[in-house]
Amino acid sequence: MKRLFVIRHAKSDWSDAALTDKQRTLNARGLREAPIMAAALVKDYPQIDHIISSSAVRTQQTAQHVADAYGISHDQIQLCDEIYEAPYEQLLKVVNTCSNEHSAIILVGHMPGVTLLVNSLADENLSMSPTSSVTVIDFPYITSWEEVSQGTGTLKEFRVV
Repeated sequence: MKRLFVIRHAKSDWSDAALTDKQRTLNARGLREAPIMAAALVKDYPQIDHIISSSAVRTQQTAQHVADAYGISHDQIQLCDEIYEAPYEQLLKVVNTCSNEHSAIILVGHMPGVTLLVNSLADENLSMSPTSSVTVIDFPYITSWEEVSQGTGTLKEFRVV
């Protein structure tokens, strides 16, 4: 079985107009919520194998909080430019190229791609993934990430901090 955790980054800071969208950091709320979300995640799902994050600063910061909760070094987070502003089809390609040695993967990304990915994989109809939300999708009959496709997953949990 494979398990995919889809996380939308924590709340970002819009106060510095000089920063590009990709450079935006987490705001005070995001810095408060990300460790809470990560601690709850590790409590309920103590085993993960890999973290993949968009290369945007706010997603990296969110992924770092998750890594800290799991005791994973920040340099083990796979940064992936393809996740930034990606449609769900691109996110699916990222998932499909994951190593099969990993059975539980966390993907940290952005709206609307993360919600559309969840809806496609689990045949759901979520309207949006709020910041710091986590969606857990199980693939009970999948042994290879290459097999993950539309409708092959089951929504196990959707949680919001």
